[in-house]
Amino acid sequence: MPISRSDVSKGAPRQPAKARSRPTAASRARPRTNRESREDSVERIYHSALRLFVQQGYRSTSIDEIAAGAGLTKGGVYFYISKKEHLMAQMLDDIAARYIDAVIARIQAEEMTAQERLVAFMHSQVSFALEWPEEVLLLVMASVEFSKSGDMLTKKIDEIYGRMRSFIVQTIEEGMAKKVFKTKLHPSAAASFYVATHDGMMLEWYRRAAQTDGPELVRVFREAFLRVLS
Repeated sequence: MPISRSDVSKGAPRQPAKARSRPTAASRARPRTNRESREDSVERIYHSALRLFVQQGYRSTSIDEIAAGAGLTKGGVYFYISKKEHLMAQMLDDIAARYIDAVIARIQAEEMTAQERLVAFMHSQVSFALEWPEEVLLLVMASVEFSKSGDMLTKKIDEIYGRMRSFIVQTIEEGMAKKVFKTKLHPSAAASFYVATHDGMMLEWYRRAAQTDGPELVRVFREAFLRVLS
């Protein structure tokens, strides 16, 4: 579902979105309906903001730069968003819906052991990151940029990470109750280790993509985390 003007301006929560396709020259060449033109503009704003927020940070990015990257005027961008803050909020909601919430819902709908759930969660997140690395990196980098700021975006990021952490804690507690995991570590501490390793792995992957064997890095992460719980 594309971001509508009302969705963005009000910061309203969105339904889980499909993976976003990047606009192409060919797709822009044919005549468009008003709806297609609107959706194309929204996609261009999204991808321009995503690239700039990742490259130079949210606070250092202006609406003028987003407009230039999207091939729109500043007024054209403001037709779809009321504030840069609301755009970022919608982007974070969109990423979290696909990267965390949809994955958790799918895993919980299946019959799995606690260990299988953790492994499935790791692999699903990695598969998403392989296809949409900038979106995952935006979430990770925003968690640093808005750390302890106390504003709306800080609270949103805390909630997003909180949902991931809660799933890990509940899964570990279930595994401990069923003797699948024998660790004496507190589940919340183990979940924090997972989140810290996840963020560090994504940053390392982004920094050294050409020199990093992604599947091997994931294997190390999986084995290290499961060993912590054994």
